[in-house]
Amino acid sequence: MGLNVRMRESEKALLHVLEDISVNLSEALVMGAVGLVGRGTVFHTPYKGESDLAASKGGLPFDPSNNHKYAKIIVIGTKQKEETAGLVAMALERAAHDALVMVALENDWGGKGLDKLLASFGCPADHFSKHKSRVVWTSSSQFADPATIDKALKAAALHRRADGEWTEAGVFSFEKLDRGTALLIETLNKSRADIFTIAGHGADFGCGIGDLSKYILKNFDVVKKLTVIDHDSRAVSCARLNLEEFGTRTGALWADIASNDPLPRGLDFVVMNPPFHQGKQQRIDLGQAFISKAAESLRANSTLLIVANVHLPYEEKLKEDFKDIMVLQSKDGFKIIQAKRK
Repeated sequence: MGLNVRMRESEKALLHVLEDISVNLSEALVMGAVGLVGRGTVFHTPYKGESDLAASKGGLPFDPSNNHKYAKIIVIGTKQKEETAGLVAMALERAAHDALVMVALENDWGGKGLDKLLASFGCPADHFSKHKSRVVWTSSSQFADPATIDKALKAAALHRRADGEWTEAGVFSFEKLDRGTALLIETLNKSRADIFTIAGHGADFGCGIGDLSKYILKNFDVVKKLTVIDHDSRAVSCARLNLEEFGTRTGALWADIASNDPLPRGLDFVVMNPPFHQGKQQRIDLGQAFISKAAESLRANSTLLIVANVHLPYEEKLKEDFKDIMVLQSKDGFKIIQAKRK
């Protein structure tokens, strides 16, 4: 991964339990992990950088078309409850008879409810708390209720959002349009054409399910092609579906923008709503990496538009490669910054 992968508190708690009960992660299926990626034989992660890291450590990607059963499955939950329930359901579905299934999650992300979650599937479980996290495990996955597993899998799978857009549990702006993206759309709608230039060939860095790109393609006929890029393979799949109507005016790329993955070059514009968290850690360097990559992708005098939380000091980073830096709008804790490539 382009930037350091940091182990979450729930993963630290899980490693403590694994050590206590003498369980090795070799030949385990590891799902939803960050810091644990690569420790198991098989891994399940939708994220490009983590996938590359796991592969570099000898891990094999999880193949959903393979019905192989696993004797050890590790799940690191997320703050999105449907996603966590879906991962647990997938684990129980792929567990061999008497398999060890372990789930870990920080308390303030729902860890205190893990016992109830396992019980809802019909599995008696043990539990342990450390690092402000909860770890639960069961060796009775064969008692899991198939109907409950199916329901959880469907809730986490690809489906229509309330506004009709394709989405999937765990992706950015899973349930509704993100407020920062909404502000950029509002800015594009209200601003004059002589303030910003969106035309020709562009890219949406960290596109999510494609909300911003869809607005641009619908309202800026001068955009010849817009490439949507995200490190989450689920987001890329959703964006492809949501932008299908635009045909050859759009393309999609699964790439880790903060790494050395190849990105488009010679672009006329880049729009972005970069992440600034990894897990619970604030990562200003993620947004800074997005800005550096945009500078590499843009031609001279081309346009960069950024959504950022108002407290993030991206303007200083922009001065390295950009000019004419200005805040077009500031509202609801977000700011829209425009800059021109030097």
